[in-house]
Amino acid sequence: MRAKDSFPVAAGEAGPARRAPARVTAISSATALLAGLLPLAAPAADAPALAPAHANATINVNGTVLPNLNGIWTRRGSFLFQADTRDPLKETPPYKPDWMKEYDDYRHKVAATGEITLDPTSACLPPGVPRMMNAVYPMEILMTPGQVTIIEEWMGETRRIYTDGRKHQDDPDVTYVGDSIGHWEKDGTLVIDTIALEPDTILDQSGLKHSAQLHFIERMKLISPNVMQNQMTLDDPVAFVHPWTVTRTFDRAKPGESIHEFVCEQNNRNPVSADGTEGVVLQNGKDKTTVMSGSGPAQKQQQPQQKPQQQQPGQPLRF
Repeated sequence: MRAKDSFPVAAGEAGPARRAPARVTAISSATALLAGLLPLAAPAADAPALAPAHANATINVNGTVLPNLNGIWTRRGSFLFQADTRDPLKETPPYKPDWMKEYDDYRHKVAATGEITLDPTSACLPPGVPRMMNAVYPMEILMTPGQVTIIEEWMGETRRIYTDGRKHQDDPDVTYVGDSIGHWEKDGTLVIDTIALEPDTILDQSGLKHSAQLHFIERMKLISPNVMQNQMTLDDPVAFVHPWTVTRTFDRAKPGESIHEFVCEQNNRNPVSADGTEGVVLQNGKDKTTVMSGSGPAQKQQQPQQKPQQQQPGQPLRF
């Protein structure tokens, strides 16, 4: 199982009982084939020149030279959406007063009891966007003519970002990954614009919610041969008093690495009680019982009922 941060209870992303591919620790930074950036077309007067030694830093996509973002990437920082802290009590979303009160009440309750009740992924529902862009599991970027595809190992979530000049759909279906379009700027930045996002998702395990009006804008670019940066801006006029921008950093994986299959429903040992509290059934030499849990009409068997795993009251949460 991948290396993970500390949690108060088992969780959908990387809880101790979640089935995950056998793998050594999260992929470290490695020497990459890329370095520097080329402009999208013929170099402009103010565009940086590309040294011949850095020829592999670009890729020719249907006759257009683009920065080569292809490959496997792993994120740095904590599980929280706000990458510079591991304490959910220190996250500072620009919520409106009523949203902030609800968030404060919930995160302080979790800090006191150790019980997480607002994480849909514990019932094997997808993390969705933006959360999948913050996952501990690696993601793969594939560049093809008119499209950039991002495949997240966690839950197998896939984003299709259309870079062929199309506009957003007039009436897009609301989905977990939304409706994404993108374009390349001269300095090699991929700008991604996403709307129509499922509102019943959270930004991270601290319970950060958003509304159905969330507009998600990303600015993704290479900042060194093996490091990529994604500046993510959440514009939610219902929940926020102003847009919230967070920057996450990703390291390129070693050559030969790949993402693995992730089937949440297989060997899922995180039972969810009626109030949403997430539990965990540990498996050891004496007890090989597995509790199956899910959501909706096909609620699975539960044998036996397990008490949720808890953090000791008064101890700080760390994500």
